[in-house]
Amino acid sequence: MPDAALRSLKVAGPAVARLFRARLCLCAVQVLMLTSWGLLLPLLLVLPFGGMLPPSAGDAVVYLMAGCLLGGFLLCIPEAYFRRRRESAQQDAFGDVQSALGRLRAGWNLEWESPYAGAGPERLISFGSWNDRFEWRVSYRRGALLLTEIPAGEHEVDEE
Repeated sequence: MPDAALRSLKVAGPAVARLFRARLCLCAVQVLMLTSWGLLLPLLLVLPFGGMLPPSAGDAVVYLMAGCLLGGFLLCIPEAYFRRRRESAQQDAFGDVQSALGRLRAGWNLEWESPYAGAGPERLISFGSWNDRFEWRVSYRRGALLLTEIPAGEHEVDEE
């Protein structure tokens, strides 16, 4: 018997749009944090040659280093806020996603696996009867959620 066709569905609604916006804000703040800390490396490389620079340029390098270091840490506050906001929006969108998967008869007992810092792909896991397990790739497209079924051979095995 050939493999069943992989399914895909699009979930849209106000809760999903809110999740999309919250995820976008979190990504923007994380990029600013990484940029702020990323500027420290070139400034650290200039620091040993501070004696060859004019005094005002040496002072500017030190002030820029302090600003980048403090800026990265100060951006932790909005990052934590946007992370909580994204988690709240994810809980609000959970019902829409669960009902959409229910219409496909793709199981219940939904788990939303998302990496902590957005360093990997998000996925959904739903369980059906007779030990059926469905995994879905989550991608965001213009304020909507696109769920694509992952083939059984590519499922991630949890160690727990």
